[in-house]
Amino acid sequence: MCELFLAIRTLLFGRKPEERIGGQVQIFRYIFVPTLLSLAAVKAATIYSTAPGAAAGGVTVNAEADFTFGRGALTLVLRNNLVNQVTDGQNLSAIFFTLKNEGAVVGLSSVAAVTNSGIQRTVTGIGANQFSDTAYVGANLWLLRFGDGVFTDSFHLSSTGLPQAKNTILGRPDGSNAYSDINSSIVGSVHNPFFAVSATWVFNITDATPGTSVSDVIFSFGSKPGSNVPARLYTDFTGSPTEVPEPLSFLLAASWPVFPLLPAAASVRLVSIRSASE
Repeated sequence: MCELFLAIRTLLFGRKPEERIGGQVQIFRYIFVPTLLSLAAVKAATIYSTAPGAAAGGVTVNAEADFTFGRGALTLVLRNNLVNQVTDGQNLSAIFFTLKNEGAVVGLSSVAAVTNSGIQRTVTGIGANQFSDTAYVGANLWLLRFGDGVFTDSFHLSSTGLPQAKNTILGRPDGSNAYSDINSSIVGSVHNPFFAVSATWVFNITDATPGTSVSDVIFSFGSKPGSNVPARLYTDFTGSPTEVPEPLSFLLAASWPVFPLLPAAASVRLVSIRSASE
């Protein structure tokens, strides 16, 4: 075990030029190590959600927003956690939020670019599998504004200011993969396609750091503006605010191309060290 540890340490930092083993060392140094450093520069996700039993316009709603900050970037994932909803009034269609760095408000002028991704779903009936999906990755499909909400220093990301309010976020189908309870506001409506279950936005924000904070989060629902529901910071079972850390599995997945090389690299390195000492 000690020899394996020393071998990996040598792969990272090297000893002498003649002891280096080329490509595997370069992969380890220039892919694996930078991956770890970049992950360290990403803050754990801050999650906001609707309260249990929340309603908008007389119907149940259930939404979530995951904010993850890095250097110069914010990744926002919006989710509709309903299953087999009834109306488009339960679709997540907008969010308000305030960003701050050490108390200073981050404004719209700091946003250099926004990209958008998700699964666009067109619903054609109430039976099983009566919808079609298309992957979308590209420009932002929602409007991004600033200062036009309840809080004058908040961002406002919305689909309801666009013609026919397309790409609102639809919840999940039932266990038979059917939207068996939905009405004509969804089936074949002009609001198709929808984002299915979730959608992701990546903001290029010059002022963003892992220490950037988010507050004043408000969700909006439906195809018309105005059905607003205040969000709460996600809490664990003790009632304490929680920031969900990036799981170890994410770290391993990000560096998976390197791990299969470690046993071979270590064994080759051990052989070369022993050979040099014999």
